[in-house]
Amino acid sequence: MIDLKHKLYYLASPYTTLYPDLPWDMEKVIEFRYQNTLTFGHILVEAGYHFVSPILHFHIMAHTWDFPKDFSFWEGMDKTLIEHCNGVIVYCDEHWKDSGGVAREIEYAESLGKPILYRNILLEEVNPNGPN
Repeated sequence: MIDLKHKLYYLASPYTTLYPDLPWDMEKVIEFRYQNTLTFGHILVEAGYHFVSPILHFHIMAHTWDFPKDFSFWEGMDKTLIEHCNGVIVYCDEHWKDSGGVAREIEYAESLGKPILYRNILLEEVNPNGPN
């Protein structure tokens, strides 16, 4: 059992895709992933986790003021948030390994020695080296 009291986690979740040349409507991909993260965030709150999520915090702002949606624009803010958190929760949906941003967030958290929890929608532990 994870001690959740007084712990703040950074929620890493997919937003865009590594495959922008595929015939997907990127805005629909982004909205779908935002809604998935919103649902997962709800589950985390109900389970007692305290977390920050750049997707949940800045999605509306990015759309309202037409900010870039790619990781490179938000990377500095994301790294600052990771630095201030006790660990990282990676939301492992079916496409999480296709997210360059999530990969870079994990890499940065590891460089800081932060614990990383890989969880699916049921909050079950996911093997990051296993299949999606």
